[in-house]
This record gives sequence, structure tokens and C-alpha cells, in this order.
Amino acid sequence: MLLVHRLITAFTCLLLLPVALAQPMKVYLLCVEEADSMWTEKGQFASSFKRLLSELDLNIDVEVVRSVGDWGRLVGEGVEGVILVNAHGELVPIPSEYGGDWKAFYSKLAELVREKGWVVVNVAGYGFYYIGNIEVEEVGVRRTIGDVGLTYFAGELGFTATAWPLQGASTGEVTDFGSKVFEALGLEIPDRIQVLRPIRADIMPEWWFYEVRSENLTAYACAAYKAGRGFLLWSGLGWQDADLQVKTAVAMVALLLDPELPMRPPKPRPLLTPLMLATILFMLGTLILVSAFTLYTLRKVRASERR
Repeated sequence: MLLVHRLITAFTCLLLLPVALAQPMKVYLLCVEEADSMWTEKGQFASSFKRLLSELDLNIDVEVVRSVGDWGRLVGEGVEGVILVNAHGELVPIPSEYGGDWKAFYSKLAELVREKGWVVVNVAGYGFYYIGNIEVEEVGVRRTIGDVGLTYFAGELGFTATAWPLQGASTGEVTDFGSKVFEALGLEIPDRIQVLRPIRADIMPEWWFYEVRSENLTAYACAAYKAGRGFLLWSGLGWQDADLQVKTAVAMVALLLDPELPMRPPKPRPLLTPLMLATILFMLGTLILVSAFTLYTLRKVRASERR
């Protein structure tokens, strides 16, 4: 029965897979200096995200938004087709123009999703739980909004949602659809992971990589919810899964830009990753240095014995 369920899930996801959007999409990585990050380390996530895109040779350009000023301008301009990867995890930096009015800001962000085709990517934890902007005194580097943040934002998108864990269930099992995406990218990702903040809504996601099941309920991780012309992509992974946060975020963005990804053949994995190669070169260099030092020492000892 489990196999049948997974096959049905994969087939359903393929049917629901969004067609390529009419406007060209551009990826922005939100990593501003004036706000904290929660359940991620924003700088580490940003550098790892860009490095993995390069290693996978996905040819995806990324523009890093490094200040709340630039972030405010991007929101104000309202350009179409933005894929916004939020490196801050549970926190969303709020532009200075909004002061501490998080509802007005979340309403604007939801409007950009619905009407301008924006895609907002949550990469970890309970998204929209905090706001941050050290330039605004009443906000500071981090201000708690609570779970009402997601409730309000999802409501502005047109559905209800929660991301509290299911009672007695926290293990997410990969779907066949998720496996196909990971294999097409050549990513090694576990079949089972801990999902601390899986999402549930009163609408079905368009696609999802992981399912968390209790006796009566199902929640999702790495899932896409359609809203108007755009999407909310939800990871929900924990703070301890930094490497997995990056891999799943890359996989979600890659799938959004290439909806035919799950139909592609598995990508051969390289025999040596850049990290493995660097480790091997380091070990070889160390061995050479130790050998040279040992040889030098032996020669000195022999020379002294001859005297």
C-alpha cells in the first residue's frame, strides 16, 4: 500500500507541477546586515547556497540583497518574477519604510506574490515568526511576532496554514517525486529526515518532497503552495540541518525554474566533490611536508654521527 501511495503521490505532483511562468524569473538571496537570522546562520547559508548552485552547474544567477535599503527598494519597485530565498530562516527583514508595522509589510509581500508572481522561499523553521531591522528602534535586530505571522501572511495569500509539528510525528519521508528531483540534480539527500516545522494548510500543495504523517493528519516539508501568480515554498527544516537546508532550497528553486526536472534521467554523481578533492590535496600536502621534515631530520642525525 505504501508503494501505491507513493506512486500516486508522484503522479499527482507531476500533474500539478506548475508550468513555466510567462515572465523571466530572477533569484534574489535575502541576506541583510541589519537583521538577525533564526534557525539559520545567514552568511553561511548564503555562501553555501551560491557554492552549491555553482557545483551543480545549474547556470542560475543569484543577486544577494545585503542591506535593508536595497531590500526596501526591491519591495517598492515591485518588479515581476522575483524568486526570494530568505537566508534569515524564521525571521523576515522588514524594510525601514514600514517601521514596526509588520502587517502592512506582510500584506505588501503577499500582494507581490499574488499579483507580480513573486516566489517566497522559507528555508528553515517557522517562517514569518520574527521580523528584524536594527535601523528601526521598535523592531531592532530581532522582534518576535509569533505564529500569527504565518497565519496572517497565508491569509493574505488566500489560505490558512500552520507549521506546528504533528503530535507524535516528526519524521519526514521522501516522496518518489522528491527522489526524482534529487536524483536529477545529483544530490544525496536522506530518505528520512527530522522535520520540526512541517506545514499544513486548507489547500493542497502543488508539489512536495517530504511527508510527515500522524494517525489522522499529513503535513509537508519542501512544499509549494500556489497563490495567484506566485508561490510560497516551505522547507520547515530544523536548525541542526544546515547542509540539508541548502540542498533542499537549491532543489526547490531548480524545480521552479525547470518544471521538467523530475522527468530527467538521474545525474551521475562526481567521483570527487570539491570538498573531497580539497581534503585529499590537504592530506597529500601534509604527508609531503612530514616526509620532507623526517628526511631532513634523518640527514642531520647521520651527519652528526659521522663527526
